[in-house]
Amino acid sequence: MRHPPIPIEKNMSENKIPFCTIVICLLTLLVSSYVAYTVHGSVSSMVTILELNEYGGVTLDHLKNYEIWRLFVSQLVHVHPKHMLLNVASILLLGIFIERNIGFTRFLILWFIAGAAGTLFSTFFVNPPFHVGTGASQAVMGIAGLGVVLVYKKMDTSIGLKIVLLITILPVLIIDLMYAHYLKPGHLFGFAIGFGLGLLYSKFYSNSLSKNTASENS
Repeated sequence: MRHPPIPIEKNMSENKIPFCTIVICLLTLLVSSYVAYTVHGSVSSMVTILELNEYGGVTLDHLKNYEIWRLFVSQLVHVHPKHMLLNVASILLLGIFIERNIGFTRFLILWFIAGAAGTLFSTFFVNPPFHVGTGASQAVMGIAGLGVVLVYKKMDTSIGLKIVLLITILPVLIIDLMYAHYLKPGHLFGFAIGFGLGLLYSKFYSNSLSKNTASENS
């Protein structure tokens, strides 16, 4: 039996303040600015990808040396301050809607898994020594991927989320096409991870809702 669309009011976390989103945004802003200031003496300075190799950028070789911490830090450091600010704004906008739907813990897991997987995956398509994964764009695409599922499954039908998805996904795609002339694999992979996690979450929530409905009717 096909279940009716899940109303956002029933799916939304009781906590209306997106604490996880705020923490991630602040960490990204502070860590990226700190690295830029440490390397070049200004928070508005560009930091090269080779310099970020010393400050948390990730490669497969790093993981082989058990530097697992880089999977986390690599998502906080950026080459361009403007790119970092765009990513922070995107995570904030997406998180306002999506964290309230899935909760603090699931949002943190989504950010980490989609971001880390997408960032590491991106390094396989760049020649050494520039194959260093950094930045939050992969996480942005992962969060957006789950957001698309929320809209598609009618778990969140708000116009606000639809607009936010549009204004956070389009800049990533446009920048890719303008500068790389193709959609970057890390961004696509991050989106795919988020979309897949979104499908799993929707299935879990639908099953949970079915059990609750059955219990109420018994």
